[in-house]
Amino acid sequence: MASEQFCIECGARGEVFDNLCWSCYRDRNVLATVPEVIHLTLCGACGARLKGKSWHPQGNRPPEDEAVLESVTLHRDVSSSSLKVEILDPEELKSKVLVKGTVEIHGIRADVELDTELRIKMARCSVCSREAGNYFEAILQVRHSDDRGKRDMDRVRERVEDHVGNTRSRDRNVFISKTESVRGGLDFYLSSKSEGRSIAKELSLSYGVRFKESASLVGRRNGEDMYRNTFSVRLPPFRNWDLVSAEKGLFQIIRMDHNGWTVRDAISGERRTLSHRDTQSARVMCIKEDFVDAVVVSRGEGEVQLLHPSSFKTLSVKVAGDLDVDNESITVADVEGELIPVQPPDRG
Repeated sequence: MASEQFCIECGARGEVFDNLCWSCYRDRNVLATVPEVIHLTLCGACGARLKGKSWHPQGNRPPEDEAVLESVTLHRDVSSSSLKVEILDPEELKSKVLVKGTVEIHGIRADVELDTELRIKMARCSVCSREAGNYFEAILQVRHSDDRGKRDMDRVRERVEDHVGNTRSRDRNVFISKTESVRGGLDFYLSSKSEGRSIAKELSLSYGVRFKESASLVGRRNGEDMYRNTFSVRLPPFRNWDLVSAEKGLFQIIRMDHNGWTVRDAISGERRTLSHRDTQSARVMCIKEDFVDAVVVSRGEGEVQLLHPSSFKTLSVKVAGDLDVDNESITVADVEGELIPVQPPDRG
């Protein structure tokens, strides 16, 4: 700690550091050093930096600056530093570099200026090499069963790409090698089995189906069998809010998942759960896109008088107790000419 003494070097009296005045202390101590040459290996495709044997994605700071600053060695007594890197020939793979700034030592801020040479080697990181080689560990197969499912393929592609994008923001090893349009749907070639399984599960929950998983032997590595997994999802002809006929009656689907359906009885308005066994013979009676609004002419006990949307005839229709009939119109499904009041599709 500084005290009022004499400098053992020049004899100056005042504050000393290790028995030296500040001027002599600076002359005897190097506050910061940097190697004459700094070597840096970068991925030419993504900018990742090779550190040791591992590749690291580019962060908020340019990898050139990061490599230079990490090569600076500070005096053991330096408590803090503020340094900036200036690359004199930023477009070249070999460039002179200046490091300027200040360090704090023994409570005093001191200027520092260093120079070095940066030599950059371009390579391809392991992730980009895999992408370039169309590497994949899993295939996600999504198939449709009708024109409605065919129209859903663009939305499925977007969901898969978003899912992979979100995962990739945390793990660069996850990517889509390629996407193929095949008869009946799409095939996604994925670098990760767990990602394929996660997407298949998400789609199966959304569409109320079960996905299938299989594995095939593709070779051996380090004495161990290597497998690729295939995940298959088939989109059903049903969607939430459709009106369907099942073994136990006429229902409006409220929610589908891999365990079964939550439905609304179109006649009583009661909600119940149907198992997959109950829905095996289900038929679509009216898809939600075909629901229409019918004008209410008058209201009675448990029924309403409606103006048919196409024939404009007045019809008496029974209404389940869970429906709101106080508005000027109600939502109906046309089933073989008969109007069935339904819940409006959930717009949320």
